[in-house]
Amino acid sequence: MAAPAWDLFVLFSVTLALAVVVLARRTARLVTIETGPLAQLSRSALYLNVVVSHGLVLGLIGVVIWWTGVPLKPLGIEMVPEWAWLVGVAGALIVLNEAAARVTSNFETAENQLRDLLTPATGPEWVVLLGLLLPTIAITEELLFRGVLIGAFAVATPVPTGFLIVGSAILFGGAHTAQGWLGMGIATLLGVALGAAYVWTGSLWLVIGAHYLIDLVEFVSHVPGKTKPAESEPGPNEPLT
Repeated sequence: MAAPAWDLFVLFSVTLALAVVVLARRTARLVTIETGPLAQLSRSALYLNVVVSHGLVLGLIGVVIWWTGVPLKPLGIEMVPEWAWLVGVAGALIVLNEAAARVTSNFETAENQLRDLLTPATGPEWVVLLGLLLPTIAITEELLFRGVLIGAFAVATPVPTGFLIVGSAILFGGAHTAQGWLGMGIATLLGVALGAAYVWTGSLWLVIGAHYLIDLVEFVSHVPGKTKPAESEPGPNEPLT
């Protein structure tokens, strides 16, 4: 069996991560335009767009792993977390997210309508959001930013794990440009915490579950009807989409 092509894996993975950040910045500019193309789409079309885009990234990661012959073990896929760890980590990060949002809410001025555009208005939409959209987002982002950029890179490169955690968290924050600068800062902090939890437990599924629960709490706590999207001024307390 040929040795894994780690150099190619690192090159393609970094390129993919940077492409995700660049596309996220472009999406952020479109979201803030009330008459822009995203604002004109139906919620179903938006859901399809998110699932397809994240699914494409997930598929590309799979192709790169297969093509370069990189083993799955460094990604942490084989390690199933205990429920106590999942609940503890997710609970701590949810509290951190809420606390950071409360502290910074008075300073955030960037307009962000992404969560309002994605928040369901009907029962079937909630089923799609909780059963398809959020799992796809959590799996794709955690596989890329934690499994690949930390787990696999720890094997492929001599870079210390701490630097990998911070570097992946910065890219993770950059992928959340639509939340404004303070929102990106919070996403970066959450990225550091998720990275630390991933390294500590060695389980990709733990951070996937924690990511999913953070987004779930965000959407449930912002049920539509309280304010209209055009009238609201959302702060950095946004889901990790």
